[in-house]
Amino acid sequence: MHEKPFSVVEDYGFTFMFKINLLQFEKGSHPTSKNDVISVCDIEKKKLQLILRSINKISLTTDIWKSKVQKISYMCDTGHFVDSNWELQKRVLSFMLLPPPHAVHKRLGIEHKIFTISVDNASNNDVAIQIAKETFSTSRMLPLAGKLFHVRCIAHILNLVVQDGLYTIKYIIEDVKDSVRFINQSESRLMKFSDIGHHLGIPVKKLIIDRPTRWNSTYEMLVEAIKVKDAFLIFAQRETSYTCCPSLEDWNKVEDVIAILEYVLDEKKNHPSEFIKAMIKKMKQKFDKYWGDCNILMAIGAILDPRFKMRLVDFAFNKIYNEFDVRTNVKKVRDALYDMFFEYVQVDRMKTQKDSSSMSDKGPSVFSTSSISRGKIIPSGLFMFDQYLNTVQDDVIVKSELDIYFEKGGFR
Repeated sequence: MHEKPFSVVEDYGFTFMFKINLLQFEKGSHPTSKNDVISVCDIEKKKLQLILRSINKISLTTDIWKSKVQKISYMCDTGHFVDSNWELQKRVLSFMLLPPPHAVHKRLGIEHKIFTISVDNASNNDVAIQIAKETFSTSRMLPLAGKLFHVRCIAHILNLVVQDGLYTIKYIIEDVKDSVRFINQSESRLMKFSDIGHHLGIPVKKLIIDRPTRWNSTYEMLVEAIKVKDAFLIFAQRETSYTCCPSLEDWNKVEDVIAILEYVLDEKKNHPSEFIKAMIKKMKQKFDKYWGDCNILMAIGAILDPRFKMRLVDFAFNKIYNEFDVRTNVKKVRDALYDMFFEYVQVDRMKTQKDSSSMSDKGPSVFSTSSISRGKIIPSGLFMFDQYLNTVQDDVIVKSELDIYFEKGGFR
């Protein structure tokens, strides 16, 4: 947590703390502690490898973490998969110094099980994912020829959308941030500001400054600031060096900003305004830019939820696209879903045939698909009948399980 070196176990304060709480505690050396940690790590790796053997597919998320103390960067790979009990699991697969070695997936035995990789929208990620896609494709065909392989982080897209919307009132947000910074820089200013709030009957807490990369922190900063907006206006009259106070009109715009951010945070709240219209326009621009085969997976995820099926996709696409683009993109999602379904069906058939073949290898069986005569493989009657069914057109249209699923939900 605090990036302390292993030598911390030899510090007096560290050993004193443990000795007070555990009389049997004996001081250890930093080489011993390091070896203990590595030993535990190796044991956990073996446990992880054992778990990963039993799964068929795994999706990855990866992110970069920068060490403030060491001034270097690390990459963390996390695996997400459904276990044999149909429970979603998450495990850290690797935490490595950049540039990362490419052997981690092979070492864990999952290079042929990779389903998707989710990353943020940095341009260098596009290149890295393309290389990874080509690498994994050599060992095994990716689902839908890799169309679902690259998934862009929806949280990062949402952040880009909100940041674009906030850009329309960027100067106001900067004034609020500078105001908070100005007051917090001096204890006397903070006391004066608190006194003003006290006389106005407004409880004043320490004002917070946002982090630009996290839009929800901007929301929190604005929410706390607008509670004491009257105190800011009075403080500006008494403090001549305070020159960045937002005007009353600016504060009204801040209320509009808070309204749309509340809407993003809670879908039950909807406050129509010109700012919201601008945000919807920005959302359309951003999703147009990042929409593609890589994000079909998110739409498919909504469709496979029995509560929504296709309704959520129809609703969302009608908000984002024009009538023509709605039909085009709905068809794209539908086609991808059917392709995925039939790909799973094909894989399942191949597995069944493989199991049947392994059964026939153990000895003669009335269910075997072929028999051996004079060193030649002769297809059995049942196998040839199955081949025949694949070549004829039945009068009755056979519906797949996916067709039946959609019919129950009114699929168009």
